[in-house]
Amino acid sequence: MNNKIDAIELFTQIVETGSLSAAAKRSGLSISTISRQITALEQRLGLKLLIRSTRKIVLTEDGSAYYAAVKEILNELNQVESQLKEHHQEPSGNLHISAPTLFGRHYLVPILTEFMLRYPKINLEITLLDRPVDMLNEGIDLAIRIGELEDSSLLCRQLGQIQWVLCASPLYLANNGIPEHPLDLSKHQCLIYSQSKIANEWEFLDHQTKLKVKVPVKMRSNTLDTVVAAALKGIGLTMTPQWFIQENIEKGELIPLMPTYQRPARPIYALFTHHHFLAHKVRLLLDYLVEQLAAQKFR
Repeated sequence: MNNKIDAIELFTQIVETGSLSAAAKRSGLSISTISRQITALEQRLGLKLLIRSTRKIVLTEDGSAYYAAVKEILNELNQVESQLKEHHQEPSGNLHISAPTLFGRHYLVPILTEFMLRYPKINLEITLLDRPVDMLNEGIDLAIRIGELEDSSLLCRQLGQIQWVLCASPLYLANNGIPEHPLDLSKHQCLIYSQSKIANEWEFLDHQTKLKVKVPVKMRSNTLDTVVAAALKGIGLTMTPQWFIQENIEKGELIPLMPTYQRPARPIYALFTHHHFLAHKVRLLLDYLVEQLAAQKFR
């Protein structure tokens, strides 16, 4: 061994195993060879990295700083080597993806089945739920989220955006009148789809100016199909993604309202954890979703 990387790897092994003898067993080298390598490393740096005794190894202050820096470098080097190997192998292994329930069923699942046909050695775990996920603790490689993001510890890529529409059934409008301005909503029964237990505010665009209006809550649900079912029965007005009710609109079962006061479109993001080098199979899935969803019309 005579290069810098070999000496650095030996140094990290000594730190992590706690002794020269343990590092010797891991590396397959003699204790004397390892000792000479560390001495040469210290001489090259002009620093004392380790205090060696018969019983234990103690890091100096410079040694601690050096270990933290080179450990990160070695990790990145290993990631680069792994990615280069992956690019020359058929993608394989497990991937865990999460998404909102109805969006996942309607758009994502058909796309993911095609992805598995394209990459047969990749196994998918698909979790559909209507709450934000803790990606690290729940072991999720990629998460789909709709709406503005608040978590800056994650990386993201926008996949598209969803148009929302205010609507009601003909029965409700016949009994309660048609609102013409967002402020008219204070006189109506509103059905709110939200993860928040206190949300009672809808946002509109008035000539590119955002207008937020607090509305009376007749019913609130954390599932979209619940509020749409109530709207179809004539219980009240609701604000919903247009893709979800487009068929109801075409059948005349729901009527879009106040078209001049649109709700701002909500972005669709793919989230992934903060790594310098994204795993090849995760990048394949991310690029595939971008490719497939770009052709979708979310209205």
